[in-house]
Amino acid sequence: MSLELFDFTAFQTNAENPTVLSLAFTLICALILSSLIALTYERTSRMVHRPDHFIQALVLASPVTTTIMLAIGDSVARGLGIIGALAIIRFRTNITDPRNILFIFASLAVGLACGVYGFKIGFVGTGFFCMAAFLLSWSPFNAPSIFLGELRFTIPEDGFDMGKVQAIMKTYCRESEIKRFRLITREELPPRLEYLYVFTLRRSAEAQAFRKALLHVPDLHDVRVTLEQNQPAI
Repeated sequence: MSLELFDFTAFQTNAENPTVLSLAFTLICALILSSLIALTYERTSRMVHRPDHFIQALVLASPVTTTIMLAIGDSVARGLGIIGALAIIRFRTNITDPRNILFIFASLAVGLACGVYGFKIGFVGTGFFCMAAFLLSWSPFNAPSIFLGELRFTIPEDGFDMGKVQAIMKTYCRESEIKRFRLITREELPPRLEYLYVFTLRRSAEAQAFRKALLHVPDLHDVRVTLEQNQPAI
């Protein structure tokens, strides 16, 4: 169905004094478009554990943004008031995945477009964004990341053969390097060296075997293997 069948100009000419019908239509459009973005995220994301209520946030962000834009209209004073009100709120949510951030921006962009009655921009932009997300999910760019991790352990200051640890890392790891090491001195314990390695496993299924092999090394203490991609420490 062509977008030309919808008479969007009727809403644009009454932007300063919108009717209840035009407001409802605008908010429903924003809700539908943000729901499509959330559905696209759900179908294309490889994350096993998603941030709490992230899908709901994607759906609700667009109507909220639309409401703010409708309230501001063309008034500079209202815009400054909204900025002042939002400055009071401290957003402390930590979003580590850049892809999640882009989906949030997409939902906000749809809300902005609907809030200024740019329905064609909203529909076309949402369609293009969702299509691109699906295409990328089927492309080589969606290949699983290299399985990264950190290895931390302590050894005696003298008389330890690091060749045993390096041999195990060569067996299970594709790459590894020392990130940090330090000398630990405590009155109740003899001096020890703490090492921190970063590595990439050859196969993610061998994480437990990698740790067990390290535990069998004499005088290797406090062995801790931390895996990325929402995997628990082992």
